[in-house]
Amino acid sequence: MDDFQNDSGNCSNSIKIIKKVSISAVMLRLSRHLSSYNKTSSKMSKIYLDTVIKADIQIVFDLSRDIDLHQKSTFKTGEKAIAGRTSGLIEEGETVTWKAKHLGVVQTLTTKIISMEKPNQFIDVMQKGAFKSMKHQHIFRREGKNTIMTDIFEFQSPFGIIGKIFNKIFLKNYMKNFLLTRNQLIKTTAENSTNRERSERQSS
Repeated sequence: MDDFQNDSGNCSNSIKIIKKVSISAVMLRLSRHLSSYNKTSSKMSKIYLDTVIKADIQIVFDLSRDIDLHQKSTFKTGEKAIAGRTSGLIEEGETVTWKAKHLGVVQTLTTKIISMEKPNQFIDVMQKGAFKSMKHQHIFRREGKNTIMTDIFEFQSPFGIIGKIFNKIFLKNYMKNFLLTRNQLIKTTAENSTNRERSERQSS
């Protein structure tokens, strides 16, 4: 009888040890998963666009930093510059605050030009707004008679994992289409200006 009780006790202790080991293994795997999530969730989403424009690089560069043209490209969202530089060509060190209606909600976004190398590049970053963070690189290069305008738009959604899911299924495409609309207006305006200048030279 004593041997049976001892065997039962040993069996019970073994089960407890197995349970502890199993729980520890589960917790270790969970910890590794959360650590992996934290590393990946800190990365910014990135949109990369190349636009080929048949115009001089200086024309394209200036149109890309033109506050008035930007407002024309965003007429669907009613975007307006309400503070900082509100018209003309924005310069390095200057800020602009935009007010617009996105996804049914009126929002404001303040950005600052932190770097500018005319007519090759400029960078703006978010100072205040709906994103957790945002950075937009504008890069220009000559290629024959064309200008290649490159946009590298990086952003982080707020609200942790919920924001990450929202970004994956909706926000990234929304921002990409927003940039494509803007870029099409820059392309059309630059190429029309170039064609007009060519016609004027030929007729004179």
